[in-house]
Amino acid sequence: MSADYVHLAVLALVALLACLGEVLAPARRAVADDRRLLTNFGLGVVAMLTGLLPWIPPVAAAALVAQGGWGLLNGPLLPTVPLIAQGGIAIIAFSLVSYGLHRLMHRSDFLWRWHAVHHSDRHLDFSTGFRAHPFETILSAASLALTTALLGLDPWAVAAALIVLHALDLASHSNVAMPREAERILGQLVVTPAIHARHHSADRSEHDSNFGNGLIVWDRVFGTFSGARPPQRIGLD
Repeated sequence: MSADYVHLAVLALVALLACLGEVLAPARRAVADDRRLLTNFGLGVVAMLTGLLPWIPPVAAAALVAQGGWGLLNGPLLPTVPLIAQGGIAIIAFSLVSYGLHRLMHRSDFLWRWHAVHHSDRHLDFSTGFRAHPFETILSAASLALTTALLGLDPWAVAAALIVLHALDLASHSNVAMPREAERILGQLVVTPAIHARHHSADRSEHDSNFGNGLIVWDRVFGTFSGARPPQRIGLD
């Protein structure tokens, strides 16, 4: 089974679990608005098609550097790095690059015009994870492809890292109230729904925090972590 099919299967499973969790243990009262669902999923499809599917450019870059023997991990100064270790490196590197790009989108007025599309949703559930401006998707895919080329990552390591981070990102947008202890333990490493809900606050002092994509460790390292206290209001004023 190719990486693309595995990726889609994992996302479908996460979406199913998120829907089940939102029904059984919602963190916020659901909003009955078919138009926002149409907007979220419609933008997701357009963004993925425009970006040639977010995981294709990084995997294609990995295939090219593997053929040419380019990149840091393919250099003569480093021993052969096992595939599982390359997967870990890819997760760490991709999450760091995504964190930096995310912060930049909140700082740059030009990039914020794209990213505001994602934040403009006045309710937060797993469908919001698909809501993205096509140009933001292209920029994100290009940054990960460049990271892949510079490091010389294996295509399978890249595909595995993208699957893990994409699944975590989709789960973090879900409207699920996790048990407090699970929230506390998982929130040391990954972005939980409560942590990410604060990032979608209408209050700028709150939404300019918790930038992590999949992993929350970079927010803790760089001082942008603001906890998991529920926001008063979600969306943009």
